Amino acid sequence: SYGVSINSNTNVKEVMVDGVLLESYNEDFEAQTFKMPADLVIYTAGMRPVDLMTTCLDKAVDTNEYGRIRTKRTLQTINHPEIFAIGDCMSMENSKVPCTAQAAMQQSDIVATNLWSRYRYICREKNEPLSRYLEKFTYVPLGEMLTLGGNNAAISSLNDNLSISGQAASAARSLVYSYRMPTSTQPI
Repeated sequence: SYGVSINSNTNVKEVMVDGVLLESYNEDFEAQTFKMPADLVIYTAGMRPVDLMTTCLDKAVDTNEYGRIRTKRTLQTINHPEIFAIGDCMSMENSKVPCTAQAAMQQSDIVATNLWSRYRYICREKNEPLSRYLEKFTYVPLGEMLTLGGNNAAISSLNDNLSISGQAASAARSLVYSYRMPTSTQPI
């Protein structure tokens, strides 16, 4: 009655200007393709690390129920202090960290510091440093930036006390990304 249609076990084959091309399977496992008209398509999906990550680590590290590597607040894996994990492939104990580039960039600073501190400690003391000698990661939400195509974007920051959109947000977003990117060759 509200124009909502739920299609489970259905694959999106193509998003078009006037709708979505969907594919589902009947009882005989025959593919059925059909078009669903739509004015607006919103896509949300769960995230899971690629299988290559766990294959390369040969099950050496603990993972959670979603396949993410479990880490301490130092971003070292639970059972192997010589292995660090950042980004959306990791899950930090007793904390929820969003799977965003913003979080991964913050984590990279901590891992770089901890790799250097660990190296110096092992060279000096000849054993693994205790966690108290390493930096702990705490996520600091800096806001959200969203490109809307062309010269259009939206930015929300400072606990939603600052919000801008349009061309000004697009220019601000480009400036922030150019400052935060490790090299000038990465796309904005």
